[in-house]
Amino acid sequence: MRRTSKSRPGRLVSLLAVPWLVCAGCRKEQQQPPPPEVVMPTPRALSPAERAEVTRALAARSGEAPPADAQFGAAGAFRVVVAARMQYLERTDMGSVILERADYAATSVAFDSMLMPRAALLARVDDALGRSGLDAAGRRFVTFEDEFAGAAPRGPAGAAPPDPRRAARLVGRTAEYERVLDGVPVFGSELVIGLMPDGRVGRLRLHWPKIDPALVVDARRLQERVKGQTWEVPAGLRGGDTRILDIAAGVAHSGIADPGFRAAAVVRVTYRRVSPDSVLPLVTTGYKYFDANGREVVLTVYPSAAPGATPSKPPVRTP
Repeated sequence: MRRTSKSRPGRLVSLLAVPWLVCAGCRKEQQQPPPPEVVMPTPRALSPAERAEVTRALAARSGEAPPADAQFGAAGAFRVVVAARMQYLERTDMGSVILERADYAATSVAFDSMLMPRAALLARVDDALGRSGLDAAGRRFVTFEDEFAGAAPRGPAGAAPPDPRRAARLVGRTAEYERVLDGVPVFGSELVIGLMPDGRVGRLRLHWPKIDPALVVDARRLQERVKGQTWEVPAGLRGGDTRILDIAAGVAHSGIADPGFRAAAVVRVTYRRVSPDSVLPLVTTGYKYFDANGREVVLTVYPSAAPGATPSKPPVRTP
């Protein structure tokens, strides 16, 4: 049995059965009005030069060459490597990277947080990022995502379920970061990284596109309006069943699965809605982006398959 404190970052985007790219479960802001349709680039084979580039990049970021069973493929700017023990994706236009090893956090040895305190672990993460050659300037540590594994016998009928914190052991700790540029948060940027016991990267998700400095300036203006309460929450989020949890101005951009790129200075409104059902109320928490005039901004557009494509997935392997 495997229990995690959050969804495994490396599995938020399904990394491909070569040569088809299948993206699923990525973060998504509410969309209104409907965005324009976007189509995934047509799958293609890697040229020998591209294959050599991907091989070097994977070696620098994972600490090893592609396995013997590795399959290579591409679709537009997306380039991928899939093997039994690892999956890898990179975007040549954004510098975005996803890497997941099958044996990450799949060990019989418990992770001892006392032997690897926060400062020491974050220093190892910084060292690993430096070796990988990836640019994550403006990163700020947020939290650790802990992963547990274990099993417990089923108790007698009516007995309370076992406490997973006692029945399971901590086997992995992944560092999660946010992005801030000159005091302006960048919504949509992602950096999660977890290390193997020997210091190699076992999990990596980096989506850190370049941001136009003019957008940072515009976002600062929005920050002043939010602070001065001269920016108003749109009427659609001021209903009796809606509670505003947070209002923050910054720069937002499209997600890693979107083949294009869009960015804007926005106000992000995080809210919670509760249905009127008194027996089984439905609670929904989400966020929306708005511009300076209170109009909704949709940045991430989820693509449909390329014409004639038949997506498939790699076989599921359980460590």
